Amino acid sequence: MSSSRLALVSFVIGLGSIGHATAAPCLTASLSTYQSMGAVACSVGTLNFSGFSVESFPGPTAQQIASSSTLVTPIANGLSLSSVLPISASPGQLFGLRFLFDVGAPSLIGATAALGAQNGVNGDGAITAFLDAGSVGNAIAIAIDGLSDTPVSFASLPVSSYSAFLELGIDGGTFGSASLGPTLASLTFAQSPVPEPGTMALSLLALAA
Repeated sequence: MSSSRLALVSFVIGLGSIGHATAAPCLTASLSTYQSMGAVACSVGTLNFSGFSVESFPGPTAQQIASSSTLVTPIANGLSLSSVLPISASPGQLFGLRFLFDVGAPSLIGATAALGAQNGVNGDGAITAFLDAGSVGNAIAIAIDGLSDTPVSFASLPVSSYSAFLELGIDGGTFGSASLGPTLASLTFAQSPVPEPGTMALSLLALAA
């Protein structure tokens, strides 16, 4: 093999290594612990999560779900949120959680939001999980009396990162009720296949021949 071709292969393999670089594995911990990480990333497979920031759930009557009692658990292709006990809203009550985060990967092409399976809604109550990645796309999973629209996904052109937020609301309505938990929601992210460095090297060598 000529020196120029060898250099080409080394360059491509180096690019592949950079594209698949990941941080330390994400662990089960409270959302407040994830927030304290700041810009430091943790990984779930080839997904890197960072920049967690908790904000107030919108609405003057909303009762904030404490980030210290919300557990974040890594799952296949994403993260799951849970609480120690189910959260129940009576008429006139609204419990909410809102947080921002960044997720990066070699090639993100979509995401899915799903409510925990143990949910119950009566009357005009409602449960929502709104995942918003800005102009890239959004998905809202909803459970109302007699209907559960979960999970819900969006698709995007391949990008290397999403800056997103999740709003989780458990609303008892004016004459209803809503309960969710212990699993609150899950967020998963789809990726397009990335060629292995060896495959890319062989392709470029064929072109260079």
